[in-house]
Amino acid sequence: MTEFNNDYNVLEGAGYSIDGKRYYVDSRIERFMKQKSGKVLDVYKPLLIHETTEKHYETTCGYSYQRAHELATGMEKHWIKASGYDWDDYQGHILREIKKLDISGPVPPDLDLKPDSDYHDVDTILAFKRLYDKQYPGRWNDVYIKSGDLSDLKTGGSLRDKGEA
Repeated sequence: MTEFNNDYNVLEGAGYSIDGKRYYVDSRIERFMKQKSGKVLDVYKPLLIHETTEKHYETTCGYSYQRAHELATGMEKHWIKASGYDWDDYQGHILREIKKLDISGPVPPDLDLKPDSDYHDVDTILAFKRLYDKQYPGRWNDVYIKSGDLSDLKTGGSLRDKGEA
């Protein structure tokens, strides 16, 4: 059984728990958007399609985050178009929404950090850790160990800041 939650802040806009039982959409993202055509879209639906597909390809198929993300984006795009919405309009809206987000609490107690680890996004991981330690003292190692080996992170810097994520 999977659970949806939008009570937390998630810098990437959406994410999932380590065990894949919970999916998160950032509480600051507007749930509905009016497309240029006049149609109203519940943006949580395609975001959750993306996140569930991504987690499936990572855990069930053993794909890297990058490959799982590409496939999930394709599924998200297919759903948007098949549902009669405009992909470019949706994508522009979501990217604007995500760009407005900053790292602030409250954060999920079990957010999978594999995407940040795979992108070697040290700054985001450390900022998340600072918030996490304030909210959930003494629990970081559970998330840190289960989310992937971060020991190979040698340099700081965020790919998001460079426009590469």
